[in-house]
Amino acid sequence: MRPPVDENRARLAVLARVVAKPDGDYLRQIDLDNLELGSFFRRYASPPEPVDLDSRSSIREDVVIQELARLLADHPSDVVRVLDVCCGAGSLPRKVLRSVGPDVARIEYHAVDRDTGCVETLKSLRFEFTGFSDFRIMQRQASDLADFEQGGADLIVLNNALHEISPHLYPELFSNFNCLLQPVRGRICVVDMESLPADSPEAIAINWSAAEVRTFLRAAGFSPEVTLHQKQTIVYQAHARHVPEGIDEGAIRLVIREMLLGKLNAAINLRRQLDAALARGADEFRSWLVITGSIARLSEVLAAMSASDDASKRNESGATNRSVAGDELLLK
Repeated sequence: MRPPVDENRARLAVLARVVAKPDGDYLRQIDLDNLELGSFFRRYASPPEPVDLDSRSSIREDVVIQELARLLADHPSDVVRVLDVCCGAGSLPRKVLRSVGPDVARIEYHAVDRDTGCVETLKSLRFEFTGFSDFRIMQRQASDLADFEQGGADLIVLNNALHEISPHLYPELFSNFNCLLQPVRGRICVVDMESLPADSPEAIAINWSAAEVRTFLRAAGFSPEVTLHQKQTIVYQAHARHVPEGIDEGAIRLVIREMLLGKLNAAINLRRQLDAALARGADEFRSWLVITGSIARLSEVLAAMSASDDASKRNESGATNRSVAGDELLLK
């Protein structure tokens, strides 16, 4: 098991760099003793809170329930296995228990989250989930699910979390998901927001449009079904089935890199516009802070992708050299 990453420290490191070298010294002009602005800054720097589905309605949990109902109806003698990745404090399984009916006793629910607080909360409230056939809690990164049975998941749910996962992990993440899916009936369900609410930015967030998600899933080899829904903000749902020949990790990596470069260029242009606005005396500190944090985050992810590519090339080169050396020995 990989140890959970200290995301809070990572976010604060990004902000520390922003504060250390702000163009025009803008951040030091912000009055953090101002209750409203100081609160905004602290929310931006803090880890995102688990989503409250009842109040924010940022996910169409009814779609997950409909999918589960279909699986249960189509396979009346089988246990249906759900893998809820980045499950938070367990709002979705609670809604499933309230909504599915007696057949919920045939659902084996696996709740996975990297956050210690969420995992400990679920463990302390395990008695709430006894209606399931089985309810298992695992502390894992989203991309670290090697101990889950390959081909064993009927439904994999990634719920309001894709924007928080570093895109350099997407190739491995979706490749793992594909391996975990039950080959015939298994489905991946990704639900997220196209953009965060203006009053709830996150330093770690990289948001994707429905069109972008469709594009990189297709590049990977999936045939996704993607729909849009107007909630507090625009929410997309992407459904994908098992790909027998496996995922093309190289193709999805190339597409994501191109998209990230486009996002970075757009963010830099917007930052220049905000620099000019602040120089004219406009009150755009919040927007400046968010877009500067976005530039730092995008740059970090692109650097991580480059480092990962370099490591892969070194490994491939080493494997080639060893193979050549072995051939030479055989020839001798």
